[in-house]
Amino acid sequence: MQPYPLAFTQSRFKSAILDYQIQVEGELGDIIKRHFRDQEAYNIRRLQFQARVDLVRALIGDTPDDGFWNLIKSLGNLRNQYSHSRYTETTEGQKKIQDAKNAIFQHMQNIRSDIKPEMFPNDLEILTWANFMLQVFFRVINEALDKEGRPEAEPDLP
Repeated sequence: MQPYPLAFTQSRFKSAILDYQIQVEGELGDIIKRHFRDQEAYNIRRLQFQARVDLVRALIGDTPDDGFWNLIKSLGNLRNQYSHSRYTETTEGQKKIQDAKNAIFQHMQNIRSDIKPEMFPNDLEILTWANFMLQVFFRVINEALDKEGRPEAEPDLP
């Protein structure tokens, strides 16, 4: 039997949403594991997304800009609209997706007031910027954990 290439969708936007969500989940999982002496003792992959977010927030405490957590939640919501919904092509489904995209943009503006709609020619650009902002956020968190002397997370083995 030949293995099939992994492909989520024909939509570049939907593929980006799913890809960025996997990256965010990995970052959250790594931050959680950095706090454990025995990183394999607790299976992070079994935690639901919101539980990971809540656990990371509890482990690291307050951050200079809690708006990033709202952005993370909104990206997760958009991902859920695409991956758990059977009606993404309906009028109601499209409205929920648009509301989720609007929330992402609003949270980006709350984090950086210089962000304007005309900076983004399409939804994929907004999503890419949101992901970039989160990667910087996670880098700052990991640098702080490095300064605390926390060990890096062990890579997950398949």
